[in-house]
Amino acid sequence: MRDALNTTLIFMMLLGCDRGFDANAVFPAVISDETDVVIDTDAGPDGTDAPDTASDPPADTDPPGDTASPADTGERIPALVQFDGPTPSNVLMISVDTLRRDALGYYAGEDRDTPTFDRLLADGVSLDRHRSCSNWTYASALCALSGKDNLDMGFVPEAGALLEEQQVSPDTLLISTMLGLRGLRTALVSTNPYIGATYGYDAHYDEIWDGGGELAEGPDVIEQGLKYIEEFQSGSEPWMVHMHFLEPHTPYQPPAEYIEGADTVLGFNLKTPQGVDSAEIAYNSMTTSQQAILQEYAQRMYAAEVRGMDDLLEGLLDTLDASGALDDTLIVLWTDHGEQLWDRGNLTHGKDLHSEEADAVAAFWSKDIIPTHFPLRTAHRDLTPTLLDTLGFSDNRQHIGRALNAEVEGVPIHALRLRSYDTIHSVDMGAWRMLYRWDGTLQVYDLDEDPDELENLVDLTDADQYALWLLMEPEVERAINYYETPSTPQMPAWDVK
Repeated sequence: MRDALNTTLIFMMLLGCDRGFDANAVFPAVISDETDVVIDTDAGPDGTDAPDTASDPPADTDPPGDTASPADTGERIPALVQFDGPTPSNVLMISVDTLRRDALGYYAGEDRDTPTFDRLLADGVSLDRHRSCSNWTYASALCALSGKDNLDMGFVPEAGALLEEQQVSPDTLLISTMLGLRGLRTALVSTNPYIGATYGYDAHYDEIWDGGGELAEGPDVIEQGLKYIEEFQSGSEPWMVHMHFLEPHTPYQPPAEYIEGADTVLGFNLKTPQGVDSAEIAYNSMTTSQQAILQEYAQRMYAAEVRGMDDLLEGLLDTLDASGALDDTLIVLWTDHGEQLWDRGNLTHGKDLHSEEADAVAAFWSKDIIPTHFPLRTAHRDLTPTLLDTLGFSDNRQHIGRALNAEVEGVPIHALRLRSYDTIHSVDMGAWRMLYRWDGTLQVYDLDEDPDELENLVDLTDADQYALWLLMEPEVERAINYYETPSTPQMPAWDVK
């Protein structure tokens, strides 16, 4: 079986189809639940009806039935993102740092006090099984902005390396470059140096403000972003403004009015970088009860940051609406990665590729958008081609990601955290997630039955799990060869008959 599967996979890779081939024909047991796309304009992320805030789409917007597909007839396949009126001319991209998906009421299924985020997701086009390509900002943002995973770009930022020596090349095509070539004025306002001039982003936007490399606050981002929008609105060209917010990244420094309970516990203060570091170091030597107290404290402070960010977002949208700028603007919302809150013995991120750190939020919203909730697994690499397709720019030859629509099929979703001494890979396909570390650690989870990834089902004699490994193995080989002196990860000892 191994020789046959390897031969098939290698043949498809030689054809250049390792991302988009019909894996269902080769691995039916792995991906059979993702072969048909039914876009539900009413269902929420768990398959039930969406929150009441969602608007019902017009009756004629249901997905096509048994008629011939546009791909078969040579017609252009309609974009996933549709409007009850003209397509907006302008783009406001809002990226939020370190935001866990389960921090939002729309996904948590309980009151999280995030009405603005929830409204954008419920009333917009939400990608409800979205995954980042990494678990830290520099690597993940590049995927979202380029339409490619890091390995496909030929540029993989290494966590823990001297990042100033790993700048984005001016020749790299980012969404801002692509839209600029199509006549849009572009600006970037960022609170995170990883998305700023320090790492080469100034070559890709007409205007850039990154606080001079300092970690500016959310209100500063909004103030500067609104200045760019006002300037661009006074001209005749359409525009794209990208605002990146550092909240709710550590240290957790929400305004006092959002904090519920004590703002320090057990002598630890998560409002300072030193407090975060000392808490991380001390956690594993604490008693179980002390760990529970510290975790609850982190969860409270993090939730306070998220509530503050939600209110900032509400104020931004209200201001744009009052000025009329929102009338002709498409909002693209995404998060770079999530955050551990000692879910698996760690605080912050960059540690693992479980759901807490690498699952992400992504959505499109405008005043006249037709609400849609996309059911398949999606990745950061899909955002740029989907945005271009939405705006009517359908040439996606530069991308590995997909322009999402009703005709796409499920494909493997990869994530990578490259670090010379502790590289981690993951692949999602259908209900399954596999995680692999170069020390040989292998984990397999059924996300439908075990969404919290608590029961490792790894079985080196299981053919379906081996099929998952065959989807991951080429990524491991590419990452090995990324180093001038290749590393030698410990590969799993499969015993599939």
